[in-house]
Amino acid sequence: MKNVFFPVSLFFLLIVFSISTATAQKFIEKNPSFLFEFGNAQSSPSPNFANDSQNAQIKDIQIFGERSGIAFTRSALFRTDDSGTNWREMIVQKDYSETISAVLFADENIGWAILADAQNSRLNISATNDGGNSWTKTPIQIRSEDLSIADFGNIYIAVLSGGDLNLSVSITTGSNFAGKIIYKSEDNGRTWKFVERSVEIRRNDDVSAQQKTGNWILKTGGKCAGAKTGCVQETKIFNGADEITPPQIKKLARLEKENAQLEAQNSVFAQPPGGSTRISINRGFDKCTAAPVSQMQIWWDTSPFYDVNIYMSGRNRGCQQPQLTAAWVDQVSRMGWGLIPTIVGYQSPCTSSTTTAKHSYDLATAETQ
Repeated sequence: MKNVFFPVSLFFLLIVFSISTATAQKFIEKNPSFLFEFGNAQSSPSPNFANDSQNAQIKDIQIFGERSGIAFTRSALFRTDDSGTNWREMIVQKDYSETISAVLFADENIGWAILADAQNSRLNISATNDGGNSWTKTPIQIRSEDLSIADFGNIYIAVLSGGDLNLSVSITTGSNFAGKIIYKSEDNGRTWKFVERSVEIRRNDDVSAQQKTGNWILKTGGKCAGAKTGCVQETKIFNGADEITPPQIKKLARLEKENAQLEAQNSVFAQPPGGSTRISINRGFDKCTAAPVSQMQIWWDTSPFYDVNIYMSGRNRGCQQPQLTAAWVDQVSRMGWGLIPTIVGYQSPCTSSTTTAKHSYDLATAETQ
């Protein structure tokens, strides 16, 4: 009986398969996009969560002429000639690894864009003389040792009184210090001359959530879709009371919020462990001056950060600490913040800073400092 059952079962399966195949073929003929959609569903990339993409963050704005101005993110540059009613993207040719670090227009026609490639430690300058319709890209040749310590996200360009270009390259330091390297070009960016390198104690690191340029205001705000998860920072441009943010940027911001909500839904908030001392693998930030308790509460509620560095003492502590009291430590600790106490002592004798106390090159003297 078993020997008879197997051929019958196999025959039955072949009939079902033939019917299913014929039915599927008819379905595909009527719905030709099914295979394409199904294939895309299987191979679609995972979403880019908000903390992986900052393309909607407006880095800077500028007004020139009566009604013209620009706004740019690290990936795109936009221009308006009717006070923000309409915007068009100006195509600045850049490599995949390059981002827009700075843009400056001298007038309605002449402008420059600094393209930064942190991955390959290089800089380029693109120049336009027709209002951004076309750009000419030129490598910026500066010292390799300066590029090795450059903060590629904070590079600035300016036009000096004589028409020369001034390039300011921020260099990586602790937040208790501010460092930069200055170069100058006398031939519209084709060649650059080293001017100076400086590292100074930072006296103030207050950052405003609003940046005003003429009648335009660039406002920055942050929000988390969940507790410490799905956090995004949004930038908007206002002309008086009217928002004039480029619609392309608003669309990207909306996508970032949607991705942030997905991230929050798939994340679990982990309350940091208690105790006076702990090891943390959470996110933190470094600020020269301790913020007021009210500001710390806002950051706790609307940022992905758990820990904050505080400069408590030291010969080279640059910023004043009017907030840093026992009551402040108690209040922010109860919020959940982890505190990283830092003493800013003598610095390396080879540092280029002219305002910091340094260790002596003499070993005996250095041991007594």
